[in-house]
Amino acid sequence: DPATHSFSEEYGVLLKTARSQNLVITLADGTAGPNGFATPWAWAVGAHNGLLGASRIRVVTERTRVMMPETNIGLFPDVGVTSLMPQRMGLGLAKYFGLTGHWFGGDAAVVYGWADDLIDSADLDRVEAALQEAAARGPLSEAAARGIIGRFAKEIPAERREELKRERRLIERFFPNEPATLAEIVRGLKRAATRGRDPAVRQFADWTLNGVPDEHNGARRNGLRQRSLISLIAANHLFDINGGEGDLARSLEREARVA
Repeated sequence: DPATHSFSEEYGVLLKTARSQNLVITLADGTAGPNGFATPWAWAVGAHNGLLGASRIRVVTERTRVMMPETNIGLFPDVGVTSLMPQRMGLGLAKYFGLTGHWFGGDAAVVYGWADDLIDSADLDRVEAALQEAAARGPLSEAAARGIIGRFAKEIPAERREELKRERRLIERFFPNEPATLAEIVRGLKRAATRGRDPAVRQFADWTLNGVPDEHNGARRNGLRQRSLISLIAANHLFDINGGEGDLARSLEREARVA
């Protein structure tokens, strides 16, 4: 059927990218948002995010936004993300962003391990030109490509790195780096949201579970309780199985069966 053919074709391209002997470099930047309207950001969503994870060298900019919104529409993160993201970022972070649908920026992608380098979006054309010029002279090695990109890479301030490390520790407090059921995760969040002593931890748990209050009407948005329960269960299970196994081909097969 058309749906099966589409998944098979998409997953096949992703697997070929990950296994390619050629050097695959992804520069994640652009102005087309997930809704088709122009935005100031470059969204790495769906297949774009899978391609980023499958590439040998992954470059982001200050405009990059990585997001997995699938559980909000009754689906789950796929295109190999349930395998690739836990391997690169750790299971806890992968499950947090995969289940909640929250986004993270280019600097976080580098600190978390989802990307290799952060460059200024204004330098993208110069980076691409330098890579093409080097490739025109002969086969471009990974080391040479990384050297070229490194000349344009931006240093992430130490204060920002520490902030992101603190965020990681807070997330991993509830989304551990070992398999955990959705029920176990929700119980931990609920306990901290109602009985936690640290106000910052209590707010994080409350907002993650129940959603962030709208500043105008107080309505809760983007919490686990606003997501599809079946999607959350499926996503959590796939992250646990595929992230632990680390076999992209088998992971894609599982994602296709669940889809």
